[in-house]
Amino acid sequence: MIGTTTQLFSVDTSTPAGTVRSLADGSFARVVIAMTDAGPVAIAIQNRGASAPTCATTARAVWAPLDGSAARMVATGGSRTSPPTAATPTTSTRASASSAS
Repeated sequence: MIGTTTQLFSVDTSTPAGTVRSLADGSFARVVIAMTDAGPVAIAIQNRGASAPTCATTARAVWAPLDGSAARMVATGGSRTSPPTAATPTTSTRASASSAS
């Protein structure tokens, strides 16, 4: 997983060329990978803002399957929607995020 100031990417290191997939547009920070019944997903904070430790009111939590399927917003500034029902998180592994300069 690579979170940058423009996109969220996944890199498949099991292939010789390291297949790269763009999962969602936006500035990303705080990325985790969760295993679900439907396969691994990235859960990331989009448009977090610079006011650490809190997020900007425009920040959104994004759920993005690593297979390149469409990402979706699951929460934002006070409103919340349910994550996809076909993919319930079972375990979580922290992944690092980097920012592009």
